[in-house]
Parts: sequence; C-alpha cells; structure tokens
Amino acid sequence: GVVIVDNGTILTNLHVVQGADRIKVEFADGLVSEARIVGVQPEHDLAVLRAKSIPDDLVAATMRSTGDLA
Repeated sequence: GVVIVDNGTILTNLHVVQGADRIKVEFADGLVSEARIVGVQPEHDLAVLRAKSIPDDLVAATMRSTGDLA
C-alpha cells in the first residue's frame, strides 16, 4: 500500500485485504499497526485503510493531477 494522507490513510488493492479478520500494516521505520478499511471501490480493486498508530514523521506520497495525461 501507499500512504496517501499523513494521518495514516493508506491506498491498497481490495483483493489484498478483502475478507481479512484483522489487517496489520508495517511502516518503513518498522512500526506495526492494526488498520481498518474505511472505503472500497470494488470496480477498480481499491481499498482505503486507516492505521490506528502511525510514526511521528509519517510523510504521505506526493500525488498529482491526472488531468493532463494522454
């Protein structure tokens, strides 16, 4: 998954977490946290997770507009 908001919001594939009883995420610094699904888009195989605990220095990925893509 990819951290998309520095509050612990993570974008991943739905098939990775679908049907899971528990979800755990591990950040680059080694911190492991439970997470929950906060949104899904099955038609695109996407899930949005929210980690319960996050590193103090968590930085979200830089996203850009896709409006100018051909």
